[in-house]
This record gives sequence, C-alpha cells and structure tokens, in this order.
Amino acid sequence: MTSQPTFPGTLLREKREALGCSLPDLYEHIHVPAQYIDALESGRLHDLPSPTYVLGYINTYCEFLGLDARPFVERYRACTRPGEPPVRHRTVPVIRIPGQRPAWLDSAITWGAICAILCLGWFAYSVVVKPMAEPPATPLEAGTIEAAPATHFDELGL
Repeated sequence: MTSQPTFPGTLLREKREALGCSLPDLYEHIHVPAQYIDALESGRLHDLPSPTYVLGYINTYCEFLGLDARPFVERYRACTRPGEPPVRHRTVPVIRIPGQRPAWLDSAITWGAICAILCLGWFAYSVVVKPMAEPPATPLEAGTIEAAPATHFDELGL
C-alpha cells in the first residue's frame, strides 16, 4: 500500500518569504484570496475550492514566484487523486416471488391504457361528434361578398 503524497506548500512559502512578500501583499499582486494561498502552503487541500480554480491559483502563484508550475500541478493532482480504483457495481440477480408479475408488465399495461384512451377519443370524435356538426348554411364562393374599401387612419383624422 502506498502512502498519500503531500503537497510541497512549504517550498512555496519559503520562496514567498525569501522575496519578502506577505499574504496581503501577495493578494494585491496575484488576486488569489489569502486563505487559499495559506491552505496551499500548509498542505490543507481540503480547504481549497474546486480543482479548476486551484490549478489556476497554483499556476498564477508559481509564475509570480518565478517557479515552474508543472511539478506543483502534478503533485496537487497526485494528492487529490483517489487512492483506490472505483468499485465496480455488481449486478444483483432479480429474485422472482411466485405470483408477482414482471416489472415490464406494469409499463406495458400503462402504455396499453394510454393507447386505448387515444383510440376511444378518436372514435368518439370521428363517429359521434363529427356527424353531429352542422354544415355551413350557405356555401361561400370567392368574390360573392361585397367588401368596403379599406379606410386609412390618416383619412379619419386620428
């Protein structure tokens, strides 16, 4: 069993202190919240936000310190990577109780009921309602209705 790697935050702190930069001064230069820089330097990775932000913070911080960020990024990823491979879920056999209907049958009954309702609705409309509808009293033909010319608002004085 391998031990969990630790983040080398002390190297970042030593380099920052060698430059004579305090945490508030660092915030003024790189705009990374001081509590996150302190968490990085102390190795408290559980106090940091999402890994996307932390990777950006590490790159910005290392650039300010004049260090190559790649080793720090790789160590951060190694520290936050799960130690064990994920457990694969086993399929559990379905135990059938005598007299119990299969699960697919409930879905089939539901869809059958929906189809029956749709068919009854179509039948009721086409056989019962449609014949009872009255045809128009007089059929209209194109051009038989006299229409007044359109009135413009300018002519009305509005």
